[in-house]
Amino acid sequence: MELGYLTKAGHYVEVDSFGRRTICKALRIDESKKSTEFLGVSRSIEALGQVQVTVWLHRNGWANPGERILGRSRARMYRTRTGHYVLGGSWRRIKGMTADAYYWRPRPSVWAPFLWRGKFPDKATKLFPPGRKRPFVLRFLDQTVTGSRREGRIVELLGFELKDFSQFVIGKLSAELEFEDEASAESFAKSFPAADDRGKLDTAVSVDVGRDKRLAATRREKLTLASCISSLIGIPSLIALLTIALHLPSSDTLPLLEISTVLAVLAIPSVFRYRRRLRSEIRDLRMKWPTEYFRRWTSQFPLRSGALIATLKELNVTLDPTMIDMRPLQNFLQRLPPDTFFGALALDISGYLAHAFLQIVGRGARFNWRPEVGTAEPVLVLDEAYLSINFLNKVRNIWISKGKEELDHWLWNGARVAEDRLALQPIAILIALGFMKEVNQLPQLHDDLRNAIPISLSKQQRMGEHIYRVTWIRKSPFDIAWTEIEKPPPGWGLATIAAIPFCSDTKTLEGKLEASSPRSPSREDLAIVRFKSNDLVPLGVLLHNYLEVGPAYVKRSDQLELKIIAAVEEAQVVTPRMRDLQSQVKESIGPKNMGQGIPMDSQAAFMGRIVSISETANPFTGIPLWRIGIDFSGFNLDVLVRKDKCGGNPQPGLFLAGTLWLVGDLLPSEPSPPSEYIG
Repeated sequence: MELGYLTKAGHYVEVDSFGRRTICKALRIDESKKSTEFLGVSRSIEALGQVQVTVWLHRNGWANPGERILGRSRARMYRTRTGHYVLGGSWRRIKGMTADAYYWRPRPSVWAPFLWRGKFPDKATKLFPPGRKRPFVLRFLDQTVTGSRREGRIVELLGFELKDFSQFVIGKLSAELEFEDEASAESFAKSFPAADDRGKLDTAVSVDVGRDKRLAATRREKLTLASCISSLIGIPSLIALLTIALHLPSSDTLPLLEISTVLAVLAIPSVFRYRRRLRSEIRDLRMKWPTEYFRRWTSQFPLRSGALIATLKELNVTLDPTMIDMRPLQNFLQRLPPDTFFGALALDISGYLAHAFLQIVGRGARFNWRPEVGTAEPVLVLDEAYLSINFLNKVRNIWISKGKEELDHWLWNGARVAEDRLALQPIAILIALGFMKEVNQLPQLHDDLRNAIPISLSKQQRMGEHIYRVTWIRKSPFDIAWTEIEKPPPGWGLATIAAIPFCSDTKTLEGKLEASSPRSPSREDLAIVRFKSNDLVPLGVLLHNYLEVGPAYVKRSDQLELKIIAAVEEAQVVTPRMRDLQSQVKESIGPKNMGQGIPMDSQAAFMGRIVSISETANPFTGIPLWRIGIDFSGFNLDVLVRKDKCGGNPQPGLFLAGTLWLVGDLLPSEPSPPSEYIG
């Protein structure tokens, strides 16, 4: 239930109970044709006759007396499929509007639509004041009316006020409608539930902001307000008193008195505006709107998609969520005039795009919503892909700026970026091997790898029912095995499922698969191996050549040969003296993340004695590395350590401790049978 008025062109301007005016060119009412137009779709409205209408704001609930915000006025009532409009009288019947138009606001303010960015095409003076004879509008959807009560020809409706057409309640209103006869009143009241107990209705509907008019100012703000008021009154009074006390000629002091008085009068609106900002309800609104609404909206994602599809169907836009075809939606947004931007609908459309995006990415991608810095708008974040997307910006770009990029392709490209970055997990291995210096270089690395795929060696093969393509992006001895799978629409025809970095200049180790759990439940290309001379604990090994050996490797019970590279994430050189202080810590290597007794990834913690040192560098970036041979009580392993990630100067005879990641090539003993699944 909201109040507003119509501009000369018939567009609706919402006036909320805080006095804020917001233009809504998405809605146009033509009373002469008895029709409304919402986003280009015209609907007829049914005239119900003349009424006398009065509206109250109930700050403390419907059970308590209200504050009149629309004086009793004669108006005309119309019915739509989902609600009613009451038009008539003058817009000046809305409380505070006359003062705003002609005195208190010399520069009338009308706000752009919710979530609009930039300068609105129409000037505020074109929208307010609207013209002497422009009518006020009482608009209420049936769903915002919680109860009604009839006494003879008078029907009282109890409803709640929504902020900017959203699901954010800012007030409880009541409207008294006096019909011309009892029959009309009775027929109208039947459409709404009876309001027998206002106290129960108050408990059923909660307002999202406090409506306390009292000042909630700090001591400093109260002093500022008091000094402003004192200045307005005091300066002209002081001049007048000095004139009388000192017997000054009026011809000398009168101009000064007149100027100070005029300045004081002109400053009165500023003082009132400042005082208004200090009211408790205004401060509460600023704290909660729109952040609380965004938080509620994200908690309901993606359940709002169904309601959006029904809403768009009413606007002659048919969406098929199973096909993820965005062409009807893009055509709809492209043909809408920019100034009809409707924030609540744009936000729901952005949620629909986000839902489609996640469906294309698949693989149960974990996500969350975070507020954008500065605007608090919801941004979809995929932490594992180091990716954040503001879908609302895309909707604005099409609706307001008329961006030409195909929405389908934009979604597919974004989903491919997410798929690629998820496939590059764990990112720590790429950093440890020097493919990038820090995680913030991931976008550049991703672009470089994508550009290198067409000019790199690739092989396509079938495994079970699926067709895969593996591409080796190589600068010897380093490479990345980029694995893609053919998939049906929507999206591009190939989806990246793994991108494993490796260095072929390494040693071959022997070991056996863990009998009870040969692979990790977290990912099937993570083998669980007990290495020879280190068979007390199993270690996870990320298979660089998984596509070659296939999932049947888990059936192997023979002695395995694996070419292992250990990428050190962080390391610290330990001197013999410091080692003696930690004599209880054994020289060993063991899994860092365990789940139900088996490694959940290929990360391991280690401490061992340095036996050899050499230098190398990653040819992709030129980042220098140490190649260090380490002895773990008879188990020898070569590790690669970035020089800038190594604390101390490694030398034979010293010790090295830290965490590393194990990546390996499993040498096949026999051809693997085709697989029916890879994930």
